[in-house]
Amino acid sequence: MDYQFTRGWGRASVIVGAGLFVLALLLASWLAFSSDEEFARFSPAVRILAGLVVSLVGLIVGGTMIVAGQLVSVLLDQRDLLARIYQVLATKAGASGEAIGRRTAMSVTIALLGAAALLGGCATGRIAWDKSGVTQAERERDENACLRASIGTDGGGQLLVPYCIDREVYTRCMETRGYTVRPK
Repeated sequence: MDYQFTRGWGRASVIVGAGLFVLALLLASWLAFSSDEEFARFSPAVRILAGLVVSLVGLIVGGTMIVAGQLVSVLLDQRDLLARIYQVLATKAGASGEAIGRRTAMSVTIALLGAAALLGGCATGRIAWDKSGVTQAERERDENACLRASIGTDGGGQLLVPYCIDREVYTRCMETRGYTVRPK
C-alpha cells in the first residue's frame, strides 16, 4: 500500500501551515505598522500588541500544521522501513508472512510497533542509495541482502525483544557493493 493520499495530506499540511504562518506575519505587520486612519485611534503600543498576538496565533496554528505534516511523513517512512524489515525477517525465518506462526507474528508485530514508536522521535530522514547502471529491483535486492546481514537478535527468541539492526554494518555492506549515500 502506497498511502499516497496520506502522504499528500502530510505535504499539504506542511504547505498550508507555512502559508498560514506567513499570512499571520503579514497581517501582524500590517496591524502593527499600518498608517491607515482606521488604526490611528489606537496607540502604537496597542497596535504592536495586536500584531504580536496575531503572529503568535499564526505561529501556533501554522507550526502545529507543519509539525503534524512532518510527523505523518516520518511515520509513513518508518512504516515502509518496518515493512521491509518484516519481509526480510520472514525470509530469514524461511517462511512467508502467512506461514509465520501466530506467536512469532505477534512478537514481530509488537517489536515493530515498539521500534516505530522509538524511531519516530529520532528520525533523521530517509536515506537513498545511488549506483549508476543498477535497476530498482537490483538495488532493492542489495538493500535486502545488506539488511539481512545487519540484523541480529538479543534475547534468544523471547516474545517482546526487538530485532537490532546495526546501521554501520548495513552502510558498510551497501558501500562495499558500490553504492553511495544520498539524503532523500
